[in-house]
Amino acid sequence: VVDGEGSLGAGGLDWALGIVSSRAFRDDVVGHYICPGIDLFNHDYAPKANAILDAEIAMAVHNPEMGTVRVIADDDIQPGQEIKFTYAKVPNEVLLNYYGFVPEQNPHDDVVVFPSLRDCINYVSGGLDRDQMEEAVSRVLHALRTWEPQGRTPSSDVYEGDLNRLTLNINGLDGRLVTALSVVTQLFETQQSIGEIILNRVRERLDHYSTSLGEDEFEISELEAGTPEHTAMLLRISKKRILESARAALSDIVQEQSKKTDVELD
Repeated sequence: VVDGEGSLGAGGLDWALGIVSSRAFRDDVVGHYICPGIDLFNHDYAPKANAILDAEIAMAVHNPEMGTVRVIADDDIQPGQEIKFTYAKVPNEVLLNYYGFVPEQNPHDDVVVFPSLRDCINYVSGGLDRDQMEEAVSRVLHALRTWEPQGRTPSSDVYEGDLNRLTLNINGLDGRLVTALSVVTQLFETQQSIGEIILNRVRERLDHYSTSLGEDEFEISELEAGTPEHTAMLLRISKKRILESARAALSDIVQEQSKKTDVELD
């Protein structure tokens, strides 16, 4: 209730939405749910996370007494030892939006290179009109459904939505990104290699920032931990570290490819 008798008063809706977004857990079947008490546990990743969340709540939609939510320890818990589990294996911006924090180290963090297949096609092609884009998407999906490079089995179940959020992370490239670019570059017969395209995209993302990674790392040392400014800086640094790591690795790969090409031409 946001107005009238029994309402939460001014700002009540914002408060309620904040509680739901920061305290709720997500189930693939029923969506978000709140479990008082469980939401007091802190988040971490293995090996520091020493428990898992086990929820069986599908039937609770029809009968609340049928749902169960448990926190199960991986090992014996010592007196005074904090119990933690992983809230979700998602990028940092999702943790910030839903839970209000950014972890120092997140093995599931990433940077979006292309938000969608259409963005990828548009970037490689240099721009298409509506009809050209529809044809290009159709041709790329057809190629992916029949393409049989070494080690890959074609799949008739490839759809455009399967190629959203083409990313890279601290450990390397999203396989879907490489696969999509392999087909798109062949379709448009581009002279650039896949490595060069991704490297250019990474450089563009870094150029978008007004400060360097080094400047941000210095500035965050001057900020008070837990403040909105500190949290926002943590998010920016996490993305820049991924981008800088990718730039270094891709620069080496592109340079080696260039040397091989020069040798072949000689």
